[in-house]
Amino acid sequence: MAQAVGEPSPTTADPAVRLPALEVRENDDESGFDRTGMGTFEEQMRDAPFSNDLVDTDDFSNDADEPENDAELAAIAEPSAAERIAGESRLNLRGFPTPNLRDGFIQIGIPETLNTSQTIVIQGALVPVLGRAAPGGIRNAMTARPRAKTQTRLQTSANDRHHQRLSYEHTGALIDKKLWQRIALSWDHREGPEEFARDDTKQLSAALTWRRSRAVSLMLSLDYRETKAHASPGIPEYREHVGARIKGPYLPLAYFNANGPDAAILRRSTTAGLQFDTAPSANFALRANLEAWQRAIDQDRFTSSQLNLDTGLFSGTREPRHLAQPQEAVSAQVEGTLRFQKLGALHKLLLSANHTLGEYRREERALSPADRDALPSGARHFNPWQPDYSRPAYSPARYSRILIDRLEVGRYTSAEISDRLAFQHGRWVLTAGFRFDQVSQAITDFRPIAARPPTRDRTSQLSH
Repeated sequence: MAQAVGEPSPTTADPAVRLPALEVRENDDESGFDRTGMGTFEEQMRDAPFSNDLVDTDDFSNDADEPENDAELAAIAEPSAAERIAGESRLNLRGFPTPNLRDGFIQIGIPETLNTSQTIVIQGALVPVLGRAAPGGIRNAMTARPRAKTQTRLQTSANDRHHQRLSYEHTGALIDKKLWQRIALSWDHREGPEEFARDDTKQLSAALTWRRSRAVSLMLSLDYRETKAHASPGIPEYREHVGARIKGPYLPLAYFNANGPDAAILRRSTTAGLQFDTAPSANFALRANLEAWQRAIDQDRFTSSQLNLDTGLFSGTREPRHLAQPQEAVSAQVEGTLRFQKLGALHKLLLSANHTLGEYRREERALSPADRDALPSGARHFNPWQPDYSRPAYSPARYSRILIDRLEVGRYTSAEISDRLAFQHGRWVLTAGFRFDQVSQAITDFRPIAARPPTRDRTSQLSH
């Protein structure tokens, strides 16, 4: 049998070459994908055709400078540093109603959010893309949660504005592809610019995420924040003489702290949460959240009044006060999103329900008349150029005069349905929906000489 020239002989073939093993990995964290299964809300914001490159969390959030910016903006919006630290003002944005969200869930009855990693603010025409009726925009506080990639970070900073900060964070897997953890500690210290003004804040955050299956994840979180501050009541207002009209703030005393070195505010807040996230199919997602929140505020301060330039004294009799404001709330929320195609449009149907039970107690005490009259004359008739900050240490027996002792119990219930319709591959997006809100409140005055008996009221509203 003849063999053609150039044809290789089967017995002389070259041996196979074994290459070393090549392993290919993808860093999902950098692409925004959360392997722990808790990123459904972020995926909703990137979901085409209802969303596009114009809706990107990186374009509408600021996480690196957020604490500094919040402090500066709050100092402008609030009437005094003492009220800002105590959290007495509940108005965040003026104008149209602007819902505050925590991890995509509307916050009703809980006035603060702990463990915020970034704040997303969306306004204008992009608001309906998210399926919410919010003419004033949406502010969503995203909390830090465990990540699949192991990371440890130690960060410290200081500046010439008397602000120091130290933080530590560790996150990673306890059981590969199944259980993740995160723990974070931080300390923040500020001083000035007013005399005696200082603010020390400590925070602790811990969380566990369990991915039960490819479609179901659970996250348990616990956050604690403590703030101790010596804050100024603000720039004193003045009048030229007794009985004259108030002219406005007296700017030569802009850095004067009428509360002195001993009046302090202690604020402690705790939040425990359980979050459920599932996406059994590409067309359906279900999220639920159970949150328990508690806050206690103890505040020492003085009564405030206007400065009379002719006498150089504050009006009236100045006396110390003690305020206690415990507050707690429990909130349950559920939200489902269904995606389907009908009548030439792609639909995204959102159904959500929320119920919050909150309790707020406010107690304000003052010295008995005998203890008040025993104060030095300079403390009662206050001269800011020769200040006397005398105040007895707080005790219920000494501060026996009860000015306010009130309990407020509120219930907030809401249900919402909205439909987003995308035409021409998302070129046009139309949103329509209904929302039902019901609020009930009960107020009880515990003072012996209460002006009115316990009061209850309830109201509801259907909006579209």
